Amino acid sequence: MNEEINHLVTELLLGEINRRQFLRRALAIGFSMPAAATLLAACGQQPPRPAPAAPTSASATAPAPAIANPTAVPTSAAAGTVQIGSSAEFNLMDPLTNTFLNDLNLLYVNLYDQLIIRNKDGSFGPGLAQSWSLHSPTEWDFKLQQGVKFHNGEPFNAEAMKFNMERFKADDAWGPVKNAIKSTEVIDEYTIRMTTTTPKPILLEEALYYVFPVPPEYATKVGNKGLTDHPMGTGPFKFVEWVKGDHLALEQYPDYWRGKPHIQNVVFKIVPEIATRVAALRAGELDLILQLTPDEIPTLEADPNFRVVSTPVARIFYLITFPDSPVGTGAPLKDTRVRQALNYAINIDAIIENILSGQAVRSGSLAPPLAFGYDPSVTPYPYDPDKAKQLLADAGFPDGFNLDMDVPTGGNPLKPVEVGQAIAADLGKVGIKVNLRTIEAASYITYRNEKKMAPLFLWEWFGYDAHKQLWGAMSPDFKFAYWIDPKISDFLNTEATSMDPKARQAAFSEIEQIMKAESWFIPLYQQNEIYGVNNRLVWERNFGGHVWLWDASLKA
Repeated sequence: MNEEINHLVTELLLGEINRRQFLRRALAIGFSMPAAATLLAACGQQPPRPAPAAPTSASATAPAPAIANPTAVPTSAAAGTVQIGSSAEFNLMDPLTNTFLNDLNLLYVNLYDQLIIRNKDGSFGPGLAQSWSLHSPTEWDFKLQQGVKFHNGEPFNAEAMKFNMERFKADDAWGPVKNAIKSTEVIDEYTIRMTTTTPKPILLEEALYYVFPVPPEYATKVGNKGLTDHPMGTGPFKFVEWVKGDHLALEQYPDYWRGKPHIQNVVFKIVPEIATRVAALRAGELDLILQLTPDEIPTLEADPNFRVVSTPVARIFYLITFPDSPVGTGAPLKDTRVRQALNYAINIDAIIENILSGQAVRSGSLAPPLAFGYDPSVTPYPYDPDKAKQLLADAGFPDGFNLDMDVPTGGNPLKPVEVGQAIAADLGKVGIKVNLRTIEAASYITYRNEKKMAPLFLWEWFGYDAHKQLWGAMSPDFKFAYWIDPKISDFLNTEATSMDPKARQAAFSEIEQIMKAESWFIPLYQQNEIYGVNNRLVWERNFGGHVWLWDASLKA
């Protein structure tokens, strides 16, 4: 409680909450009214707000900025307004180049529509495409929904869809769509035919699942920057404003083709500190919070006003080794024995039990257990620090070496800094002295894309087909891949073009065995998604971690 009240006092002194909010949240964490009032009276003149700190290079993070409550944004008490707290800032509003899952899971699924969606049971379902069929091994026909309009009134039809597919051929477009689609043909006003570069057994999973159409006339007029400054789609909610570091606001799109949403306003608030998110949820300032940590689950489960939603998703967390890092301490990682030593040195089971409270499942490969292509025979490295020391000695590092490591301060990982600290401690036990660098979540992806990461860094990949994780890690066609190997590339080509599931599974197994032996990556775990929810919000988690709010509602 001391840490939480210290956060509250800091927020009050910095002007980030008012006196009424201070009292409400102090009561929510267990203070009596007299005690809270006394503490409030003791708080003096508010000093100027300090400038934000740069990314740190230490084993602990600086205090995160607390939640703000701008007067321009409706509070949760306002009719029809839902406020959601996330630890990570948004990255880019334009889906053409963005690979940040936080944007997809929160913003894109509400501002835009997908051509194909995942139903709550995991099967593919109709989005902007009402049906689809395979015309030939490389030709897919899609029947589009009729009567759909973009937020600015432009019609959605086959020509609009063709414009969007052509847009994904740009040099800066991210790989799956650009590399998968050879051409798009308009058959009639509401039918398109997509021709793939090769047979694509995972077209729906790999490419079309991440296509979020934008209005052609508007996109042509304002360009990519305009779409980032003021995005526009066909989704159930329209863009209102984005105050970076504070909040992003949407409002109901009453002409939505599935039917008018029940919710009037949606506000995503950036709240890096989990204790602040939980306190704001309990105080009624937030209706749903993401990245709930296991430590906070008992508190919410004991309160009848809230519920905890925890479910496994096909998101794998792992460490990437990057010997050529510009940071400069990665040379030892060029030796396979050193990379294997890292695998033996980290007690991942202890991390899952002691830090994540069991809210994760180990994996021996980059394929998560929920994904097609996962091979359970590819078992994880056992925890064996003595074996790690022997491998380091054999590689010429009997006394270890210095190593920089990066982790994000927020985003999808549960307790990423604590996990990073535990990994650093384990590596220290075998002589590897880690300098742990912590980077704000939205900047983290930029560092990754520009290949500015440390020689060892935490990463994740999501997908219900193992091609997603393995292609994203090692494909020569993916500009953000950190390792390329001809053996892997050949098997990736086999699984990516075969329409035979058995042949694809065999290729996946070969890839996973090679990756384990080479230890380019250190698989950690498949992590649960955990949400804290105010019971006034009627909402069910969509398949895959998306916070889709079209069918959500508020109890009267």
